Amino acid sequence: MIKSEGEIDRIRTVCRAVSQVFDNLTHQLHFGMTEREACRLFEFGCFIHGVDKTPKIDSASGRGGYSRCYGEPTDKVLSGGDVLFIDAGCLFNFYWSDFNRNFSFGEADPHTQDVYQAVWEATEVGISAAQPGVPICNVWTAMSDALSHSTNLGKSSTIGRMGHSMGLWMPELPSVQQNDNTILEPGMIINIEPSMTYPSYFDGSSKLMLHEEVVVVTESGAKLLTSRAPRQIPVVK
Repeated sequence: MIKSEGEIDRIRTVCRAVSQVFDNLTHQLHFGMTEREACRLFEFGCFIHGVDKTPKIDSASGRGGYSRCYGEPTDKVLSGGDVLFIDAGCLFNFYWSDFNRNFSFGEADPHTQDVYQAVWEATEVGISAAQPGVPICNVWTAMSDALSHSTNLGKSSTIGRMGHSMGLWMPELPSVQQNDNTILEPGMIINIEPSMTYPSYFDGSSKLMLHEEVVVVTESGAKLLTSRAPRQIPVVK
């Protein structure tokens, strides 16, 4: 579970490359493109920025939010009110990155804005909780408590775990879940991944919001290997 400096450097390299592609993507997406076209555009950017392979590109979208977080991108046309989810598992020199970003086509509806913010804050809590010497289940509990706050519109999802590790394989142990008592140590890679279900602003149907960042545990706490997702959901205009 503890990675060498060389391994961490490879993971940092691929996470930074994919982060840059995600950061640029908002201005490249446009109304009328399909999920598949959006993901191909993203993959092209990954190769331009030095990624070796893009073996796991999941996507979902829907008006007022998406209802699943994994699956092949489809030919669904993206239009006003849609929220697009892209989850990217990419490789550099045999080592993985794995994290997602969310995009709103047009100004996001109030429910999506509120839940995006709540899950973003829960991610902050998870990053802060990933301290050396503590059991990883404490990270799960901290995020679960943040998601379950009485002021939140939604509630913690039933996916189960809220993260994992990765390296030559994806996922790897330990798992960010309630019954994993693995003690965090410097050199561990942790994917912080809280999620929340909430009612659609438009029809009340169940939607999902998920955030994921990658950190390495150090002697002084967790250090981001990804660039942090924006505090407000990126808007495609």
